[in-house]
Amino acid sequence: MADSLNTASSEATRLQNGFWLGDWYVEPLQNRLSRGDDAVKVEPKVMEVLLCLARQPGQTVTKEQFLEQVWSGTVVTEDVLTRCISELRRVFGDDARAPHTIETIRKRGYRLLVPVTPSEAPASAAPPPRPATNGTTTAPENEAATAPENGTATEPVTTPEQDTAPAAEASPGRWVRVHERVSEWVGVCLSPPVLWGLGVLIALVAGVIGFWAQPEAPAEPPRPVPFTSFPGEEQDPALSPEGTHLAFVWSGPDGNDLELYVKQTGAETPLQLTDNAVEDRYPAWSPDGQHLAFVRVEDGRHHVRVIPVIGGSERQVAEVGPRPIHGLDWSPDGQHLVLSAQEGPHGSSRLYVLPLDQGVLRPLTDPGGASPGDRLPAFSPDGRFVAFVRSTSEAVQDLYVVPVQGGDPRRLTFDEAPITGVDWTPDGRHLLIASQRGGDSALWRVPAEGGDPVWIAAASEGNSIQQLSVAHRAERMAYVQRAYDVNIWRMTFPAGHRGTEALISSTRWDANPAINPAGERIAFASNRSGSHEIWVCNPDGTAPLQVTDLPGAFAHTPRWAPDGKRLAFVAHPEGRGDLFVIQVDGGTPRRLTMPPSDEGAPSWSRDGQWLYFASNRTGQWQIWKMPADSGAATQVTVTGGRAAFESPDATTLYYVRPDTAGIWEMPLTGGVPRQVLDALKPEDWGNWAVVETGLYFVDRRTAPPMLTFYDFRQERTQPVVALDVMPDVAGLAMAPGQTWLLYTREDRKESDILLVEPIR
Repeated sequence: MADSLNTASSEATRLQNGFWLGDWYVEPLQNRLSRGDDAVKVEPKVMEVLLCLARQPGQTVTKEQFLEQVWSGTVVTEDVLTRCISELRRVFGDDARAPHTIETIRKRGYRLLVPVTPSEAPASAAPPPRPATNGTTTAPENEAATAPENGTATEPVTTPEQDTAPAAEASPGRWVRVHERVSEWVGVCLSPPVLWGLGVLIALVAGVIGFWAQPEAPAEPPRPVPFTSFPGEEQDPALSPEGTHLAFVWSGPDGNDLELYVKQTGAETPLQLTDNAVEDRYPAWSPDGQHLAFVRVEDGRHHVRVIPVIGGSERQVAEVGPRPIHGLDWSPDGQHLVLSAQEGPHGSSRLYVLPLDQGVLRPLTDPGGASPGDRLPAFSPDGRFVAFVRSTSEAVQDLYVVPVQGGDPRRLTFDEAPITGVDWTPDGRHLLIASQRGGDSALWRVPAEGGDPVWIAAASEGNSIQQLSVAHRAERMAYVQRAYDVNIWRMTFPAGHRGTEALISSTRWDANPAINPAGERIAFASNRSGSHEIWVCNPDGTAPLQVTDLPGAFAHTPRWAPDGKRLAFVAHPEGRGDLFVIQVDGGTPRRLTMPPSDEGAPSWSRDGQWLYFASNRTGQWQIWKMPADSGAATQVTVTGGRAAFESPDATTLYYVRPDTAGIWEMPLTGGVPRQVLDALKPEDWGNWAVVETGLYFVDRRTAPPMLTFYDFRQERTQPVVALDVMPDVAGLAMAPGQTWLLYTREDRKESDILLVEPIR
């Protein structure tokens, strides 16, 4: 047994140093596969899956073995493995129905069909024999003869690396290319008059082959180095054009208002540019590096201002009003700004161009509908295009590019996955994005003309990559590394009598708690399995059970039916949010709505016959209702609605609006809506609950947020207990009898800024 383990360990070590997989050369330490002049990088987990197969070529590797060896200690579902296998098949040009590289063994696992040869010989050694089409092998001398003549051979996946570092990646292909040319030439010239000269020439060519076949050691990927590590959160990094200074915003050691700072590379102490009781965001450098544009939020209004980098008087460029701004950039010619701002009440964010000499916003994009819209704009280095992120929902996003003069945006990614940062490479040929397209946060390179994104690096364990900034006259990039751990906590009443306790927690995202009518089970949303799914557990948090299996659909916001047997929830299988209902104890989710509109925030009528939900099918978010067993939907509100609950006596509907603070009520039989209170912020659309005697809600007008109760009879509010910092997600649920509640808490929220140099 010990010998077997030692052999396996030795084999694993040999493979880590590189090996041939048919005519592909695999470099596990670089997460790279190459064939000829073509190379592709893959995610670390994809490479680990390939290594599992390569250690047992020709043998079945079970799904359990993959999960144990690749994801040991992490709870994941088989769809994560399936995605890795699909990525390998894409790289190898393999077909699952007629495989030549990876075969699916039904209900068991996968098998590698290609021979594996560890790279033990000197680097100048020839590649191993290549499998022929009939299943036998042929020596390298016969490669030219056995290659397909009709050009139908599978084309390899190419990546931008071959443009920037061909010497490090083309070594196997160089050997094959030179070898094939020499073989063809020998076939033509093999005649007695030239044998002696040919022998000399072959010896010379052999020396050339030896030189070309020696691979240069691949460059180690650049390691990020910390640039800021202050207490609190540093956000919105912006590198100066030369890459010598970094502007950013910081909440200060006390976590108060966000202020604007500039720090020189190599210096310890940053220069504070603004100091006031308001929020400053999104610094953007002028092309000459002398000024910074930024966004100021004061009294609920958004202003675009400019300040000298060395400090001094500010000047206002434009006032956008109450519409939130989500990103700002300065054009390379210095004449314009581009920003993302909400179009109007209930509207999407869109991009606007702001001429600095006019102060008048010119619309650049129109996402349509009531989606989150277009955010994170970034000018191309030549100033001709603007890249941005288009969101159909908060978690369904893709990368687009639009001409700065206007026109139809061009879509570059088709992942429908969160994107948290965007910028251009200095040459303008690629875009860099921080995305969760692979499930976890990672950095990717996207060709500006279109093509497959290329994985560059993953975020460190427990962190995410956000807010990219590239110095366009230097090979340097800055980004935010954020640690963000969201869990569900329980508070027992009377408030503070027994304190609070972490009830549902993992190293991933756990939120959206809902308690069934009997108080015996909890439903919640979590990505602990690798994708966002609906889970249930006992009231004490034990026995968690995954209810849905919808990889990539981002399931969230579960709501219990009055019978305690069904759950309504939202998922995004085609990018848009739709309503589903599922039996908690097993079954297939039943879909109730279809695109193109977005639906969200479901809740049940007290008799279980109807589902209330928010929808933007009219172009604005309103409350609708439909039969729980499927049927035509009916619009309920006309002045805006984001989430609604029936009163316990089924006489009144309470609801919140998408961009106006407060809670409203209206009779179920119809009538004029009335505002009950104005303290609930729009982002807390899911952080309130209706009980027999009143409303519990989160009031963020104080720090920390306050759990507050509104008494129906007395028509007044009273504070209940201070809460720890809560994220802006649906996260409050009251148990029957008001004896305990659940709320979502950020147990870890830190961010620092890192530098990467050079950009690869």
